[in-house]
Amino acid sequence: MNPPARAAVILLAAVVALTGCRARPGPIDPATAPDPQILPIAASFERTVARLHADPELDWHAGWTGNLAVNLGGPDNRGLCHEWRDAVYAGVLFDVRAQGWTARGITVNHGRAAEHHAVLVHDPALPPAGLLKETPQTGAYVLDAWRRGRADVYRLADWLTLPLHIEVPPALTNVDAEMRAVQRRGR
Repeated sequence: MNPPARAAVILLAAVVALTGCRARPGPIDPATAPDPQILPIAASFERTVARLHADPELDWHAGWTGNLAVNLGGPDNRGLCHEWRDAVYAGVLFDVRAQGWTARGITVNHGRAAEHHAVLVHDPALPPAGLLKETPQTGAYVLDAWRRGRADVYRLADWLTLPLHIEVPPALTNVDAEMRAVQRRGR
């Protein structure tokens, strides 16, 4: 095994060992959520993830091992958290708007090694500025396919407890603007 691959395996083992030390909330069953608007959004999310996995041109990976596959593999590998976020956002946006809800990006640890991106969908009656300060128990959900490669829906409050260490507080992002900027740069 070459030194970069060996270092990646050691890092992965350390992450797995550390993440097993603390119980963390898991995804919810959208059918049990108090907000009926999440059901068609979650169905759209499921279809989007299934379509990505069925793509014959790209191999979608998940989690830290997926990051290794993307970073050490060939150009047909996808699965970094921002790639999942962009694909999920594009895949659910129509249904989010049809429900009268809003979709945006959410990131934690921006600019750090543990940076993570996902999609936040929420009732527009919840002011964006207050979402991260006064985390609501309903009306705000995170769509995060990166962790397991599945259409996992989290209550925002639960998702915000998942990182082992927060160096940079969570922030909301404009996914449309970020995607346009990437296209302008030619990536």
